[in-house]
Amino acid sequence: MSLTFSCPILAGFETQKLAKSCAGGSVVAHGYDGMREDRTNGFSFTMKTPLLAVLALCLHGFSTPDVERPDAKRPNILLVIADDVGIEMLRPYGTGKGFAKTPTINSLAKRSVIFRNAWSSPVCSPTRACIQTGRFGFRTGVGMTVKNTVNFDGLQSSEVILPEMLDAGTDRTYQHALFGKWHLNHSSAKDKSGAPTGADVVRVQGYGHFEGIIHNIVAPDSYFDWPKVTNGVSSRSGQYATTATVDDFLAWRSTVKEPYFAVISFNAPHAPLHTPPSGLFSIDLSGSLSPKVNPRDYYKAMLEALDTELGRLLDGISSELDNTSIIFMGDNGTPGLIVSTDPNAIVPAGHEKGTVYQGGVNVPLMISGPTVEAAGSECSGLVHAVDIFATVADLAGVNLLDPTVFPANRKLDSISLVPYLKDSSLRSVRRVNFTEKFYENTRAGAQVDEEQLTRPPFCQQSVELTASSEGPTLSMCGQAMVERTNNTATIRITNAPPGARVFLLAGGNKPSPNPLYDNLVTLSPKPMAKLVTSTGKVNVKKAFTANAEGTFELAGIVHQVSNPTDYFLQAAVQDPITKRWAITNAVQVNQTINAKGIVSADGYKLVAQISGGPTELYFLPADPNELNDLLGGGVESLNASEREAYKGLRHELRMLLKSAERK
Repeated sequence: MSLTFSCPILAGFETQKLAKSCAGGSVVAHGYDGMREDRTNGFSFTMKTPLLAVLALCLHGFSTPDVERPDAKRPNILLVIADDVGIEMLRPYGTGKGFAKTPTINSLAKRSVIFRNAWSSPVCSPTRACIQTGRFGFRTGVGMTVKNTVNFDGLQSSEVILPEMLDAGTDRTYQHALFGKWHLNHSSAKDKSGAPTGADVVRVQGYGHFEGIIHNIVAPDSYFDWPKVTNGVSSRSGQYATTATVDDFLAWRSTVKEPYFAVISFNAPHAPLHTPPSGLFSIDLSGSLSPKVNPRDYYKAMLEALDTELGRLLDGISSELDNTSIIFMGDNGTPGLIVSTDPNAIVPAGHEKGTVYQGGVNVPLMISGPTVEAAGSECSGLVHAVDIFATVADLAGVNLLDPTVFPANRKLDSISLVPYLKDSSLRSVRRVNFTEKFYENTRAGAQVDEEQLTRPPFCQQSVELTASSEGPTLSMCGQAMVERTNNTATIRITNAPPGARVFLLAGGNKPSPNPLYDNLVTLSPKPMAKLVTSTGKVNVKKAFTANAEGTFELAGIVHQVSNPTDYFLQAAVQDPITKRWAITNAVQVNQTINAKGIVSADGYKLVAQISGGPTELYFLPADPNELNDLLGGGVESLNASEREAYKGLRHELRMLLKSAERK
């Protein structure tokens, strides 16, 4: 017989996995990778196979939400996020040494399915965008940490996030709230992309209740003195932030009915490092001098304090735990400062938070609750932070194929993890896993050259608000300045007055009137005195001179691995006749980032710096710390299986990125 059949909650580039799983069936389909996508978060195909075989397929490894049982009691869902914690920091994963004491997390692991191969993004905001939307960063435009400046776009209001999905899919059955850190929008700065801003931005985005902080806690603020927002009302809190997050949740919980969905988004153990209040930690800090001298001990103390407060939270809802699904996860790997002071050197230097290496993206993820049938078991399947979206939907009984819940014309990358909770030994539903980091957070920045994984020399311009479309223009030409690589570029100024005086302004991104140049706004009011070039340091306090065509070039601007500091380059140009000044656009010189990581289910991993820099290939089963780059000797050095894996991952990456959209 022939049968047209649909399976939901699958990312578009995962569809071939199901086709290959259909033993004895022939797939009649068209589109990417041999499958015709009926819905971008699901698919349809025609099979000539018995009905029972098709049903068995979707029961084994794929699930549909239980939307046919209106009398079923919907579970409470608690999503707990620890900030900056890689798997090597937690005892249940057993990959490190000298663990902090985390009895709550350890106990939770025994009641959970532990995901061994869970990936995040390399830094905070992109992971949180993935969690909230079920979509990769190149779709949402969030590829780097959102900062409170106009250079970093926030999450667009057009994205459907978790509470909105629950409202639509359960007819507002769920009470929902977020406590702690948001970090997906600006609290004050105007967002040039049009994303919402302001103190009440979390509720504008869709949460019914918010108490916490919009961004990170950044000095001079501290965990003991920080800017708190409660449903749009700003204040200063003197309560320890980790404790406040739990107190606020418990107070809210006492006022709402079940079922509820709550995000407990701890700031800890993210910097600033400090000594938590007594009674929350056990590690002896008496001989640790200060966080600057011994940061690892303070980090562990903060992690212990998180664990203690998480235990208090669970005690506070002990009567409802039997009907509560708890998702515990990290948002990215452990910071370099903590990794570099590890006496056991579990994570290699340069492979920590901020990178697409395992130390930056392999994070703890464990799920407990009434759906778990194999508590304490491990799952080796490839999973991603985007999968939280579909998992929450599945747990709540939401049908993501319903166009009133999720737009039918929008890509969804999320795959429900509920089947793994029933059988953790299932083979990986994902054929590949993906992670990325790009700079800046713009939709244009999210798009990449799909024809090659490393780009040849090119020119780029990063136009800031201070630039004039008709005045002198600055560009950086050559291999892009890429994080963790040694390379050079040429700075070129065009359309300047003939013979103009040119001052290069290298420094930070702080737009303000500059008295040296008729009070025109520059990004670097106090520019650096010298630039490093391939021929030595150049004094940029002295004027350069444009030629008769109004052009000036400075070749060999150097970025070195040993000098990872971000800086912007801009120019002040003075007309030799009128003496008037003009300010060019600005270019970011050091860390232009567009890094992608992709891994196959058999363990081959490709690391690609798409904006320039090296492409690397690793085989994780034999080289889990990514110390042996198989491409180090060139493609010709690869054996047959390595070459096939390399070609396959390049193809997978290109096909995935070709599905990028600007909706």
